[in-house]
Amino acid sequence: MKKFTLFAALFFATAFSFAQITEGTIGQGSFTNYSGTTSTCYGIDFNNDGVLEIAIKENSYDYEGNECGYGSIEYSDSKIQIVAGTESWDVFLLLNEGSNISSSNNFSGYGDAYFYNFNDVSTAASYVGFRWTNNSQNYYAYAKVHRNGNNIVWDKVYYNATAGTAITVGATPTGIEKYTTPTPAATIRKVVIGGVLYIERGDELYELTGRRIK
Repeated sequence: MKKFTLFAALFFATAFSFAQITEGTIGQGSFTNYSGTTSTCYGIDFNNDGVLEIAIKENSYDYEGNECGYGSIEYSDSKIQIVAGTESWDVFLLLNEGSNISSSNNFSGYGDAYFYNFNDVSTAASYVGFRWTNNSQNYYAYAKVHRNGNNIVWDKVYYNATAGTAITVGATPTGIEKYTTPTPAATIRKVVIGGVLYIERGDELYELTGRRIK
């Protein structure tokens, strides 16, 4: 009986931890840059509210100056920092599946970030990490990317919806995800149904809280 109780407790604790993992959106949305100018562009929306926290630059360069598509990002330095490598404060550290992203990581970057050399990015799956500050609370996130020729493809992004709680690279709402063939980025838009505002991402529908309902 004690063994069963312990097993059940571990099972539900593990299930609860994955339940906090939320898949964000990589696609088109509203982004406000440093100067306060708002436009529609391609980027990352952690909580699926139609507002991008990060813009991904189509025409860009890596840190070594090699031209590559979607190899750099722009964001508000008061809300976003990256898990940084040793080369510079604005260079991504490439992470392994199973790594933890938490308060103990080296977070840096002020307004933009780059891959050191885009050729270091795997053609199958690589990972980069973030700390997102929202309503004075810190949230930890990661993005799965891969390289296709001279382009970085941003496949998926996830964050832990419990403030201050670590996220494991590869964790999804249902467990640890092994890399799969990437799917095209979804377009997101705001829709009103029955007088209620929702966010539509491809064929999926979300409440403004980020909870998926379809």
